[in-house]
Amino acid sequence: MLECENSCVTRICLLFDFQVFKFTNNIRRFPLHFELHRKDNLSQRGLVKLMKKHQRLLLYLSKAK
Repeated sequence: MLECENSCVTRICLLFDFQVFKFTNNIRRFPLHFELHRKDNLSQRGLVKLMKKHQRLLLYLSKAK
């Protein structure tokens, strides 16, 4: 039973690792967008939400590992 729990935790951590990778790539694309669209407030709000979610996932992963 213990082996199953460890493998499930590993899978969950891998899923979170992939989400962090995906969020990081999305965050890196925003500066180019803001160079072209300086007054895009909705995207700025989306970026802030994305960065907060990214930070929460990183915090969770640091505690889980």
